[in-house]
Amino acid sequence: GDKGGDATAEWTRRHGIGIEWITLDTGPLHERLFRESSLSSTSVDLAFLLNTRATPNVTNLLEPLDGLMKADALEDPADIFPGLLAAMRFGGKTYAVPHRHATTGFHYNEAIFKEKGVPIPRTFEDVIEAAKKLTFTRADGSQVFGFLIEGDNYPNVIDMARAYDGDFITGDYKLGVNEPAMLRAVQTLR
Repeated sequence: GDKGGDATAEWTRRHGIGIEWITLDTGPLHERLFRESSLSSTSVDLAFLLNTRATPNVTNLLEPLDGLMKADALEDPADIFPGLLAAMRFGGKTYAVPHRHATTGFHYNEAIFKEKGVPIPRTFEDVIEAAKKLTFTRADGSQVFGFLIEGDNYPNVIDMARAYDGDFITGDYKLGVNEPAMLRAVQTLR
C-alpha cells in the first residue's frame, strides 16, 4: 500500500530506472531466486536472502559484495552485529548484508505467577522450574500450561539449546545434535 510511502522513489529518481518489487512468502521467493540465479541470465539484481538460506551452495550463485561495498561503503558497518555479518561471509567474501533481525522474546503472564505464588524467573533454569509449578488445572477445570513453545520449527529448539550454551550446527559447521547442551534442550522439551 501507500501508507508508508514509496520506499523506492528516491532511488528511482536518482538513477532514472524503475524497480520491480516482487513480494512472495519466503519459500516461493527463495525458490524463484535460486532458480533464476542458476540461469545464464536473470532479471534479479537485488534480493533478500534469509540467513538460514545463506549457504556456500547458494552463495556460489551470487556475486560477492566486497567490491561494491569498497566502492560505496556501508554507512555505519559498526552498527551491524559482527556475528550477523560473519554469517553472510563465505570463503572470505561477503554475499549479503543483514538489514534486520528477528529476536525470540520471552513473555509471561504475571497474574498466573501471582496466582501460584511463583517468583519471576531470573535464569533459564528458573524458567523451567517455574513452568513445572505453573502447569496445573484450575478448580473450574481449565488447564494452565506453564510453558508454551511453538515447537513446529527448529529455531524454537535452537533457542532452547542456546539457553544451555549449545547449538545445532556450530560456527565452524560441526554438528552439535549429540552435544550435552542440545540433548539437554530436547530432554527439557520432552
